[in-house]
Amino acid sequence: MIVRSEWRSLGPVVVAWIEDRKQRRLRWAQRRAYIRRLRTLDDAMQDFLTRRSPTSFVPLPRDLIDYPDIKLVMNLGIDAWIPASAYADILPCLIDRRVAESESSLRALSTAALQEDISSDARRSPRHANPECLNLARTLFQCRKCSRVLHSREALEHSCLYEATSDWNRTADDFPTINGKIPCIKGDIFENAVALYHRGRKAWSASALDYQGIVAASVITMCGKNPHAAGIEELNRCATRLMCLRCSKSNRRALILDWRAAVSDTITGLLVDSELTSTTD
Repeated sequence: MIVRSEWRSLGPVVVAWIEDRKQRRLRWAQRRAYIRRLRTLDDAMQDFLTRRSPTSFVPLPRDLIDYPDIKLVMNLGIDAWIPASAYADILPCLIDRRVAESESSLRALSTAALQEDISSDARRSPRHANPECLNLARTLFQCRKCSRVLHSREALEHSCLYEATSDWNRTADDFPTINGKIPCIKGDIFENAVALYHRGRKAWSASALDYQGIVAASVITMCGKNPHAAGIEELNRCATRLMCLRCSKSNRRALILDWRAAVSDTITGLLVDSELTSTTD
């Protein structure tokens, strides 16, 4: 039995311990609610894709989480039930916004170099147009993480560009009950829930891309096409192929490449454009 004198000294400690456990339980409950809502957002996105059947790039749910409209729904009371339909009205607008922002990131990497080349050619020939740069075949990027060469549309879906943190799994997923201990969730609860649910993956970013349009333009020119106007489908239909002169001079079987393979090998250093010549099937 604790006497009054002992309680005076122990009471504040016990009260603080009880309050700490209460706050820890509340934070775990909040995180569980966030994870349920993140799962509901996934369901809403799947429903959107089923109904709309989009033919172009669609961002992942992780790309939309940081928008205020999504956070407003996420931050409703812990006990609030949020169906997938709660996102139905805001998803189309947010998806279009995210696509525009992603394309703008790619456009920013390529526009300066493209404008410089197009301007110089325009002074020589007024026939050169200035089309949307992301539709050009020359708008190619190289991923620093895997070295793959990607067209702008491929870059929008490239998995390496969803950077993942390495410490996301340090926090257990289940509510802790071992020995009655309740680990403390540090930092922002919503960010913690997002990191856990998406396994540390962050939103898409173009920060790991390098623009390789100059190399691509040289190869496209060898194919007899205008690098400032030719689209990727036009190059894919092109009958011209490129042959490696170094292989031919070495009396080996000639290496014949299509335009994408020639660009990729030139960017990665396997070839130099001075060793290529055009040929036809």
